[in-house]
Amino acid sequence: MENHEDEITDEVFQMIKEVNSPWVGAHCDVGNGMMAWEEPVEAVRKLAPYAFTTHFKDHIIVHDGEDYRVCGVPVGTGNIDTEECFKILVENSTLTRINVEMCFPYAIHFKREPGTGGVFEVGEGAFKVEQPPYDLNVIKPLDYYYPPEELLEQMIEDQEKGTEQSVRYTLALRDKYCR
Repeated sequence: MENHEDEITDEVFQMIKEVNSPWVGAHCDVGNGMMAWEEPVEAVRKLAPYAFTTHFKDHIIVHDGEDYRVCGVPVGTGNIDTEECFKILVENSTLTRINVEMCFPYAIHFKREPGTGGVFEVGEGAFKVEQPPYDLNVIKPLDYYYPPEELLEQMIEDQEKGTEQSVRYTLALRDKYCR
């Protein structure tokens, strides 16, 4: 069961406990809890012992002129303490693989009310507000999946570079914590 943007870790826990089967565990997505106002390191800490698989990614918070959005960026370049998340997964889970999920460019609105997952406002830590990856006069974050024709090639190139950067970063963590 994945903590997929709407659920907080405690809700995923509750479902796993209710099913009560050795065949049911957690898909620990490092960034998804942010959409429910949950601090990523705490979510990973809670889910790691139950994790069968993971999505290892990074996020920032951006303001698009209307509201705050959670925005995917290459792993290691955002505000999630991905090194600490990786370390927790190595030390507290039975995982033998880390699945890098490329969420750049991606942006989404918050799915729950502030405070649902324990964080009440943007501004610090994983919820620090950063500049959007693209000029707001050219494209708004919620439009990243449907870019204007003149930006499409650039965004594809940026995603490819971001994927390579994310993999290099994750391999460096592997070399640091798994050898």
